[in-house]
Amino acid sequence: MGVYTEVFLRTKLKCNLGCDIESVFNFLFNNGDKPTVIPNHVFFECVNWQRFGRCSYSNFQTFSYINDGYLCSRFDVKVVDQDIGKFFNWIEPYIDKNEQDSVCVGWFWSEKEQQPELVFM
Repeated sequence: MGVYTEVFLRTKLKCNLGCDIESVFNFLFNNGDKPTVIPNHVFFECVNWQRFGRCSYSNFQTFSYINDGYLCSRFDVKVVDQDIGKFFNWIEPYIDKNEQDSVCVGWFWSEKEQQPELVFM
């Protein structure tokens, strides 16, 4: 069934991610070609993984881009199989926290909730 959820990300990515990971980011957030190598992570077993960063089920406009190592994205996704947690678990190692213990990288807001939930990594 699933729950529609709005996701917003704004964060700095680490440098030198490697070609395979960069191609995944390019696919999800820059409308690039589907990567030939899919990372071995539980997030990529989710039915909707290809919609993250790229899809909108509402009247709001989806936008995503990566520029000078910064990622900014706003998208909607129908969450099934705990996709959101798996997505943030996958992306966390690539976030540049600038040696801080925790940084806010965005939020997600389920259609069933009264307010968004901030995401700290």
